[in-house]
Amino acid sequence: MFKLIFYWLGWSLGWVVRAPATSSGFGGEDLVPTRQRNTFEAFIRIFSTGLFFAAICGHFIDSLAPLMKQDAYWFALPAMLWAYQTIFRPETPMDSAAISTGLWCFGPYLPFFLMNITLTPLYSLMAQMGGFVALLTYGLVRDIRKESKDENSPQ
Repeated sequence: MFKLIFYWLGWSLGWVVRAPATSSGFGGEDLVPTRQRNTFEAFIRIFSTGLFFAAICGHFIDSLAPLMKQDAYWFALPAMLWAYQTIFRPETPMDSAAISTGLWCFGPYLPFFLMNITLTPLYSLMAQMGGFVALLTYGLVRDIRKESKDENSPQ
């Protein structure tokens, strides 16, 4: 159990288990190279992971239950931080690292879905998902426009 917790915390910070190389080329490395997450993305992931474990503990520890209600506003803080990065840091591309960080912002809600599905805050999740899709679209359009502008510029 503790190994799994430490693995998730390491994964949140960007630690990746390297698989041994195979002769096919598909076993060890990604086919498309990905960039390392920046410090802000690593903070968002570790914050989401911490809230994920706190929400699980809130189901079992009565003293944490009032702080870890499904409508607690701090479950949306990782998504707000990701939105801040997407809007105000245009140099960060909308790639797999950014998208997976945005998706992991839904991690604090996962224990409610897994433990008791009736406790899942659907309206909050739907609003957050709408914001995620809008920001994802914005980031992709921004990157496409930036690449097309670079291709059309004289060399």
